[in-house]
Amino acid sequence: MTDAEQRAETVIQDVTEDMLKEEIFVHITETELITVLDLPSTSVSAESDDAPGVRENNSRYAEVCSTCSGTDKYVNVSVQKMKGPAKNKQAQTDPVTFVDSDSITMSLALDPYNALSTEQSESESNVIPHWMTYKKAEVETSKAEDASLSSSRSASSDLVDLSLVSVISSRTSGDEIGSSLTPELELQMLMSSESFHNCLQLMERVILANILQPQLASYRLLHNIKDGDVNVGKVEQLQGEVVEVTEDCKGPQPPAVELLWVFSCRLTRGHSVTTMAWNKKNPDVLAVGYSNFGYGYHKPGLVCCWSIKNTKWPNRVIHCDGPVTSLNFSYNNPSQLAVGLLDGTIVIYNIYDQHIKSCVYSTNDSPSRHMGPVWQLKWCHLSPDLSTKSVDSLFSVAADGRISKWNQGSNGLDCRGMPAVCYNDISLLKATVCVCVCVGPQNSNIYLIGTWDGLIHKCTRSNTQHSLETYRSHLCAVNAVVWSPFSPDVFLSCSSDCTIQLWKQYHLRPLLTFTCITGAVEDIKWSQRQAAVFGAVSEKQLLIWDLSLNMREPVIVQPTTPTANMKKLLFSTETNCVLVGDSNGLVSVYQLKNLHEESSQVDVLDGVISSVLSS
Repeated sequence: MTDAEQRAETVIQDVTEDMLKEEIFVHITETELITVLDLPSTSVSAESDDAPGVRENNSRYAEVCSTCSGTDKYVNVSVQKMKGPAKNKQAQTDPVTFVDSDSITMSLALDPYNALSTEQSESESNVIPHWMTYKKAEVETSKAEDASLSSSRSASSDLVDLSLVSVISSRTSGDEIGSSLTPELELQMLMSSESFHNCLQLMERVILANILQPQLASYRLLHNIKDGDVNVGKVEQLQGEVVEVTEDCKGPQPPAVELLWVFSCRLTRGHSVTTMAWNKKNPDVLAVGYSNFGYGYHKPGLVCCWSIKNTKWPNRVIHCDGPVTSLNFSYNNPSQLAVGLLDGTIVIYNIYDQHIKSCVYSTNDSPSRHMGPVWQLKWCHLSPDLSTKSVDSLFSVAADGRISKWNQGSNGLDCRGMPAVCYNDISLLKATVCVCVCVGPQNSNIYLIGTWDGLIHKCTRSNTQHSLETYRSHLCAVNAVVWSPFSPDVFLSCSSDCTIQLWKQYHLRPLLTFTCITGAVEDIKWSQRQAAVFGAVSEKQLLIWDLSLNMREPVIVQPTTPTANMKKLLFSTETNCVLVGDSNGLVSVYQLKNLHEESSQVDVLDGVISSVLSS
């Protein structure tokens, strides 16, 4: 029976007079006292033996109470008890003044350059600027020299990376020590000073970063936030998050390329891009070789070290004695840049040096120098035995038919010849012109050699008598041979016979042959991010293949300008961009869009090759 039913059956009785007169007794008792804490006081006689210790404890306690009074953690209560809930207490104080302070933290100097170390900066800050100790005659002499330097540097915007603090300190010291200088001379000294150029360099980079912000965001695969859509919460949420930049579209879009920017300056006009290479340590540093030569004439070449932070002027400019045909950065020493010239000379520069005036090593006086143009340079990790640390050895391929290995010694570069190129285990009496070389990605003892007569030889350092394999398919000179970065048994080759061929190491016939109808294929490269993607350049077109989408035709065809011919190709190591150098001295940076992405890149390429072999 429920409580509601019981209440319904309860009979209500009327109160009678007898019920009101009835006496009711209520007994009230006190509950038992519960003691939470009881600290009884202790009384000690002043004449007892414990009296000195009690007095000392009492004085120590009184001292603690006096020092604690006034602090936020001190509460003066009669008994110890649990702290009650916090209460809001309003107080009237002076208004708090807020000041906005902004700071810019950026790497002004290129990472492999390190123009000045911290110790050098501290030591130089205590030295009086050199122009303050000049005598009057020395000032007049340096005035003319600095004027020409200032006019050329300001016209070309050739600025150097340093700190903004040095110019302020120099200016302050100049007011105290060089107050006797005339205003015109002081202005001339300021304009020609290196610190002033450093400030201009900083300002130039900040302006360029602001102008090219959408392009730089696309290059680094970051969100491109427009000025009108700035949301602080969204920016903090997306900070540090790398995503693929895609356009809002209703359906899938075909593969395409977008021009981001162009590396160009007045020094490169009239030159042709002959070679390009990324720095091994800093992927934002790009070295480009320029040459201007033809039949019967040639002019001195140029090497420019570009940075993503400044696309309008190179951070390092190296004027070479002859046309530049090849270059490459070292692995163990990323500051060392090897440059091959048309006359067969190999020079190594140290790009840490801010003002590069001479090379570190040179083969100009070596009896083992090449007698023809150096077509390609490759740095490789080599270790003589397991107990020694791997060192960088430089491989060079020249038109004289020699492939040389160079090691850095105390007396310069030491040359060691590589195996001769052979046919059917019979050494050639006449030297074969070697055009390109490619060292194995996993085994540095195995390398491929492309020759002028269209053959590709697989050689090894341990066998100095003959080549291991010979791949015969091209009809003209092999311009480039590249191993796949994802599959160690697959490589590509391109030739002047207008074909590109896909090979597997243990198959002597090509698996796939691609034809370029616009002319000879100048260069070819694998993508560093997608296993099935590679690119090639002919004279008038940039061609991008994606074997996962189409194994016969290129998915992207980008024509060049009518007045330029594409010469060199280079994929970015960390982004989905490709760089193209042309005959006008321009290096164009293109972003690849809408290409097929797979989680396992190795499986994609292996699946394509398996389907070709099974067909």
